[in-house]
Amino acid sequence: MTQARSFHRTNWRRMMAGGGIALMLLAALAEPAAAKDWKHTGTWTGANGNTVTKSKNGSCTAGVGCSTQSTTTGPNGNSWNKSKSLQATGNGGVTYGSTTTGANGKTVTTSGSAQATGNGGWTTQRSKTGPNGQSVEVSGSGSCAAGSGCSKTVTGTMPSGQTWTKSTSTAATGEGGVTHSSTVTGTNGNTATSSATVQQTGNGGWTVEKTTTGANGNTSTKSGSGQCKAGAGCTSQTTTTGPNGEQVTHTNSWVTVQP
Repeated sequence: MTQARSFHRTNWRRMMAGGGIALMLLAALAEPAAAKDWKHTGTWTGANGNTVTKSKNGSCTAGVGCSTQSTTTGPNGNSWNKSKSLQATGNGGVTYGSTTTGANGKTVTTSGSAQATGNGGWTTQRSKTGPNGQSVEVSGSGSCAAGSGCSKTVTGTMPSGQTWTKSTSTAATGEGGVTHSSTVTGTNGNTATSSATVQQTGNGGWTVEKTTTGANGNTSTKSGSGQCKAGAGCTSQTTTTGPNGEQVTHTNSWVTVQP
């Protein structure tokens, strides 16, 4: 399997499993003996033609960890910046943090950790603090088992003390396919659900189909495809269709940077 195929397979499975904090390690995992830096660009185009663009640079250093810096620019020209870092603590643990600075100079900070607990299990803790000093605390646990996939449940506690929960499960279907489902239960007891399938199509390609149903019964769908090529990086494009037929397209590209 080429390095590019390894990259996109790891990328999609990590994302579908909800392992967002590990995404910064992907470029290093894809080509550990060479590129440890990468670039990512993305564009969202709404139904009204307005666009949001994002550019991100990242790097990993053996024994130190990984970091990313990104800038997102909205249709009105305003931008916000986000920096992330992730470090291994040893014994199967990682810590991570991020700072987002808005166009008005206000910041949102996140800090967290994840710890392997043995037998395919892990725990996670995360705290997000807004510019007003109020925080949302999230904690949970998950596990993976050979032949049956992965599952995770997290609980978030709002500044008011109210809680919400999110449960997810991911399983391989064979022949390069992955299914993912989630249920979010809000502070008022209402639920939203989603289900998705990612399928490899050969030659470094894949497709994705996702359906999300809100607490009011309204449904949105996402469909798209992508491809990775050795030495050229990866590209993808998805279209999300809302309950009223409105559409948003999202294009992405990832490129590893040779040292």
